[in-house]
Amino acid sequence: MLELSGQTSRVTLSNMHFAGIGNFEDRSESFYPFLWLIALGVRRESPHAVFRAGERPELYWPLLAFAIGGLALLVAVLWALPIGAENAGTAALIKGIVILGSLPLLAGWAWKSRPREFDPEHDLDELVAIRGER
Repeated sequence: MLELSGQTSRVTLSNMHFAGIGNFEDRSESFYPFLWLIALGVRRESPHAVFRAGERPELYWPLLAFAIGGLALLVAVLWALPIGAENAGTAALIKGIVILGSLPLLAGWAWKSRPREFDPEHDLDELVAIRGER
């Protein structure tokens, strides 16, 4: 998604296309070159423009707190589930895999979505590559 903000207006463009109820087309292949051209055009016309990537800070921190809370709730629920004596090792292993498997997902999202400034002439290819690593 690309959001262009000025002092009096804001335009949001997305690479997702609504093709019907519950049917969205991903048009990233043509969107990313378009994004690159827009960013370089804005840089050329307004050299002091600030480019930001990731979530907006006012959304990122509540989302991160919610995600950490969700992980804490997952840990609490898994911890509270009873373990039968006959398969205690297996149950503990499954619980550990679920919890430890969730940590890289949370850390990856937190890193990729962090609010930050970037230079479109040098960092745009890296940002597009990050979005493709889902």
